[in-house]
Amino acid sequence: MYTDTTFARFKKIDAHTHIGAFGSPFNIHFDTERLLQQMETYKIERTILVASGPHANEDTASAFRAEPQKIIPLMWINCAEGKEAYDALEHYIRDEHFAGAKLQPLFDGYTADAPCVDPVAEICEAYGKPLFVHSGHPPFSLPWQIGLLAERHPKLPMVMIHMGHAHGVYVDAAITMARRYENIWLETSGTSMSCQIANAYETVGHERVMFGIDSPFHHPTLDMAITGLMAALVFTGTYFFKIPTAFGYTHLGDCMIILTVCLFGTRRGMLAGAIGAGLSDFIAGYAAWVLPTIVLKGGWALIMGLIMYRLLPHFKYSWLAGAVTGGIFHVIGYTLVKIPLYGGGVAMAECFTLIAQTAAGIVLGGVAYTVLSRSPAIRSLRVKFL
Repeated sequence: MYTDTTFARFKKIDAHTHIGAFGSPFNIHFDTERLLQQMETYKIERTILVASGPHANEDTASAFRAEPQKIIPLMWINCAEGKEAYDALEHYIRDEHFAGAKLQPLFDGYTADAPCVDPVAEICEAYGKPLFVHSGHPPFSLPWQIGLLAERHPKLPMVMIHMGHAHGVYVDAAITMARRYENIWLETSGTSMSCQIANAYETVGHERVMFGIDSPFHHPTLDMAITGLMAALVFTGTYFFKIPTAFGYTHLGDCMIILTVCLFGTRRGMLAGAIGAGLSDFIAGYAAWVLPTIVLKGGWALIMGLIMYRLLPHFKYSWLAGAVTGGIFHVIGYTLVKIPLYGGGVAMAECFTLIAQTAAGIVLGGVAYTVLSRSPAIRSLRVKFL
């Protein structure tokens, strides 16, 4: 089933974000106002929120009191502080209605399976609340240590934050631990290995893999990076693989527009096509064509995306229907622009070249989409970032 993959239109729950002031080396302050702006911009319906440290939990409580329908609060507890910390956890769960606890063994200086963690696990289990544990940094927060903790408390749901934190061995261990212990969930923020996220989704199960952002340390989307990459590919296919004609040139950049819409959604396809192809016209010296190119390439992507994701989302070949319909708009648009510039005869003569270019773009883009969509890495990119 196809869905609109544009991140900002995609309803979601963020399983891991912080609030508060962070000093060196981060030097950032992320308050409730900025959090709510981010949630609105990226259509995040609810956020599991943690403070900036074990002594800043009132920041989380204040945000929760202000927005109880949007915030799911966790207490950051430093197990090394002993009874005082355990009592505070009970207070926040019992009196402030916090949803669970979060451990940060790396910052607070204990191992994830240390004896001081057991009372926290017991409190969470007694109240029916989950325990979130930072992972990925030796010697304090290795996946195997979290696995041992899960083994000691088999009835307690645990979330392994960062699922190994982008270290190849630790990410693999996180997946192994989650497969072994059914009370372990995996959270994806900070995990750059997209293929491993896909592996976790398929082998651990989608119901135990949680999308997270880890704001303010990570931005909720890689829109700029992905769009920039695809725009560069459109530019490369247009500028370097062009065939000159009497009044311009034909090229292979259109297939990248098709591919972008298929893989990354309507908006990215529009931006990649408009930016990449428009920049190519400008650098190549066809300044008069920059504006028409921006409109027509972006329009092609828009039409394709509307058909693929909105009008025919369940149709197996919705991408092809959208690409062909948009391609017709593309051919007609360029032909109409050429008529006042070069005359009707030239415009009609060039029309055949334009049709061939458009058809080639659709075919090559479709082939690339068919091949790449089978890749676990590409599938996980769509799931995680879009």
